Order: sequence, then structure tokens, then C-alpha cells
Amino acid sequence: MHPYLRAIRRPLGVVILFSAVINILVMASPLYMLQLYDRVLASRSVETLISLTAITAVLLLSMAVLDVLRGRLLIRAGALFHERIANRLFDTVLARTASHPQEPAREAQKDLHDIRQFVSGTGLVALIDAPWVLVFLGVIFVMHPLLGSVALIGALILFALAFLAELSTHNILQTSRSATMKAERTLGESIRDVDALRVMGMVPNLRSLWRTRQNDAVFKQDIIGARLNALTATTKAMRLILQMAMLGTGAWLAIGQHITPGFMIAASIIMARALAPVEQALSAWRGLVAARRGYQRLDHLFSVVPEEETGMPLPPPQGALTAKNLFGGAPGNDKPIVRAINLRLEPGTVCAVVGPSAAGKSTLARLLIGAWPVLTGEVRLDGIDVASLQKHAMGRHVGYLPQDIELLEGTIRENISRFADGPPEDTVRAAKLAGIHSMILSFPDGYDTQIGTKGIVLSGGQKQRIAMARAFYGNPLLIVMDEPDAHLDEEGVAALFRALSELKAGGRIVVITTHRPALMKAIDTLVILRDGVIERFGPTPDVLAQVRQSSRTAVPAPEAPSGTTDMNPAQEAPQ
Repeated sequence: MHPYLRAIRRPLGVVILFSAVINILVMASPLYMLQLYDRVLASRSVETLISLTAITAVLLLSMAVLDVLRGRLLIRAGALFHERIANRLFDTVLARTASHPQEPAREAQKDLHDIRQFVSGTGLVALIDAPWVLVFLGVIFVMHPLLGSVALIGALILFALAFLAELSTHNILQTSRSATMKAERTLGESIRDVDALRVMGMVPNLRSLWRTRQNDAVFKQDIIGARLNALTATTKAMRLILQMAMLGTGAWLAIGQHITPGFMIAASIIMARALAPVEQALSAWRGLVAARRGYQRLDHLFSVVPEEETGMPLPPPQGALTAKNLFGGAPGNDKPIVRAINLRLEPGTVCAVVGPSAAGKSTLARLLIGAWPVLTGEVRLDGIDVASLQKHAMGRHVGYLPQDIELLEGTIRENISRFADGPPEDTVRAAKLAGIHSMILSFPDGYDTQIGTKGIVLSGGQKQRIAMARAFYGNPLLIVMDEPDAHLDEEGVAALFRALSELKAGGRIVVITTHRPALMKAIDTLVILRDGVIERFGPTPDVLAQVRQSSRTAVPAPEAPSGTTDMNPAQEAPQ
């Protein structure tokens, strides 16, 4: 976090300078009152009154201008901080969520918002003005030690109230945050599965669960609000009492002729200014706590996910995909799902990974494209570690179709082109390869059709074929498709078969997990995976012949019906 804070060091330095001048100019008002009571009223000089009033007005107007400029500088500092950190934050959240999905890294956006709000608001101003409390107290002590003592006692009381605010809200703020997150997750999960919940009559149950968690969060927030409101009211009352004590003490000293009435009024004004940052800090306490918590979380997040250095640009890969002694599993879990994987796929190869449920097919697919981290071993594309493809800006040379399709809100063109501003011809080429060009043109807006959140306006098969076109976009060397035919009708399967044949002819490396015997004619290499280990690997005819000879039924021959083997899609579960 420190490099990003250094980026706003200059505007904050100017803000501190402006704050110093503003706090000096604040003295214009008490000095005016001092001169008014002790000189103007005594001399009855109208000329002196006019001169003092004019000078003080100019100084106070100058202070107002500087205050406005200070506010704008703080807003600029918050915007600059956001600008410098935003890209790193986005990349870090995605990287951390991919490797540790159980951690709430998605809160980082709110953390950034809290920090920016604090930097741009009155909370930071209160902290910057806080050291001037000592200066103002010193000035009051110079006027008279007794007046200074009253002001000092008042400052200590307000500081104690600020400490009490921290002490009484620290723990409950954390539990409130946790309860709010649980309620948000329940609502989010319910929205994602709304159709199933409504059909199966689960809405009342989920509503009850959400209300329970929401009520817990609201109850804790109400406790925090009540405590802070009580402290704020107490602070305001104490400020008025202190103001009265200062005036009363000043009056007593003036009666005894220890000070003049002007000193009494001036000391009261200076004390009000001295205690203002403390009162402001109490008002902005929630923002201060949220910003501090957000800073700590982002600092931890950036420390565990170091910023990647951009590697030297490399030429497009053209070589083989190799896996050597590969062990890997789900992120955040040290137990491998696939073990001792060794394979080599040359360009122009279409490889199918088959096997029973829970064999590790989807895990292997994710490891081959670097979506999941490797425990031991390596996966390389043309000699480049697939985990570092993004570092060398080579992610465009990889296409991936996951089992669970997730399209993004936007147009069909944006989703196919991976939200890149590329030539329209590339988008059309990918759509034609996936066999959906005519389908897209049948929509009212064609490629500019908005698909809605998660492609809600599309059918399952349409979403899968658009995601397939996205995998084909840019003619990548390596294409990995996990159950690409899961939602396809016969027309879609035929289009997929044609695409596999064309990709093979174009020298691409294609890896798919499939159950469809109809696709076997396009597959030249077969991997049989069982219990996370490669049982057989080689050219498709050779592997099928070996299976027949051993009387195994794990892999169907091309002429076998789809429901006669353990490659039946109804038996498969995502790995």
C-alpha cells in the first residue's frame, strides 16, 4: 500500500500547508474580538473599528478560499489514489479469489471506497488539524494559566470520549460486518438460483434465513448507532459546558482585573477552535474506522499477492503442450486430485480426456490452461509455463470453455471478443467457427444484442456456443473445452465436430472432455483418466483397441450407443 500512498504525498503536502495557514488565519477572529473590547470600545475610535473590521474580513475570506482549495485538493488526492490503485486491485482480487476462493477478497472494492471517502472527506481534515490543538492550548495558557487549564481539561475530556467511541464500537463493528456479509451472501445465492427456489417452494425458507441474518446485522448496527449518537450528544453538551466554564472563568478573572474582557472572549473563541478537530473526529469516527480496516485488509491482500512484473514480449507460441509429473488440485487445498500426469500434445492434435465420474477430468483441464495452480510438476506451452502466460501477454493464445458457463453483461460481440476492441472480422470468424453466425444475425440487434446479466436472455445451448466462440476468438494455439457438448442439440454437436476438424487442420491443440461417441471421429488422441491418474494415453485407435482387448467398457467405441458406458453424460459430475 505504501507506494500508492506515496502517489498522493504531494497533494497531501499542499493540504497540510494550507491547513497551517488556515489555522493561523483562524486567530484573526479572536484577535479582532480582543482589539474590539480592549481598544475600540475604550478609545471609541470609529476609524480603528473600520480598519480592524476590513482587515479581519479580508483574512477570514482568504481562509474560506483556502478551505475550499483544501477540500478540492483532498478530492483530487482521493481520485489520484483510486486511479493508481484500481488496476492493481482488480488484478489482485481476481488472482487471490482464483487461488483462495474461500477468502473474502471481493470486499476489496468497498475497502477502496472507504479509504477514498476518508481521504476526500472531513475525517482526514480532523487528523491534519489535530496537532494544532496543542498550539491553541499554548496560546490560551499564555493568556492566563487558569484559562489554559480549563481548556486542557476540556480537551482531555473530549479525547477520552473519542477513545471511548473506539473502545465501545471496535468489536461490535467487526461482528456487524460479518453478519452483513452473511446476509448479502444469502441474498446473492438466492438471486442466482431464483428459478429453482421458486419451483421447489424454498423461497419462504431462504427468506426466513435471510431475515435472521439481516436482523442480526441490523441489530448490531443499531447498537453502534445508539452508542455513537450518545457519545456525540455527550460531546456537544460537554463542549457547551466547557464554553460556559471558559467564559465563567474569564469573567471571574476579569472581575479580579487579572485579564481584560477582551482576553475572556478571545480565549473562548480559541478554545472552541482547539476542540473542533476532536468533535469532527467523533463525527467522522465510522469513516475513520472503516478506512483503517480497509487499509489493513488491502495491505494484507497486496502483501500476499505480489504485483507481477510484465515480462518481455514473446512471439506467438507454435510448439507442443507438455505436462511433466503434474500434481494438482483445487485452490487452497494441498491434496492433489490428479497425480503424476505426463503427456505431450503436438500442434494439430485433438485430444479427448475421458473417464468415470470424479476421475479428475475438469481438474486436469483447468491445470492445463493455468486456471488452477500446480502443486508440483509443470505444464508448458511451447516451453512457456502456462501459469505465466498473462505475464507475457500471451493469454490471447489460449481459449477455454468451462463446464459452468459465465457470460458477462454486455453485447454478444463483446462476450465473443473477450471485451477487447478488436477487428469485427475476428469476432465473425470465431462465431462462424462455432456455427452461430446465422443464429446471431437472427437476433434483432445481431452482434450488438444485449444478453443481460449472465446471459439471461439466452438458452443454455446458445450460451455454450457463444462461450465456445469466445474460446475460438483470436485463433489461439491451445483450446481447452470442458464438456463442450453438454447443452448442445444435434445441430450444435455437428457444428462442434466441424470446428474440431477445422482447428486440427489449422494446427491448433485442442483438449476436450466429452461423452459423445459422435465426436470420436474428430479425436486423434485419447486420455483415459481414472482416480486422478492416466490409465491409458495414445492415438485413439490404439487406445480403443487396447480397451477392447482388455474387455473394459470405460471408453465407448465410435459405433457404441451413448448410454452403454460410463461415459454417459448423466453419470458425470464436475470435478
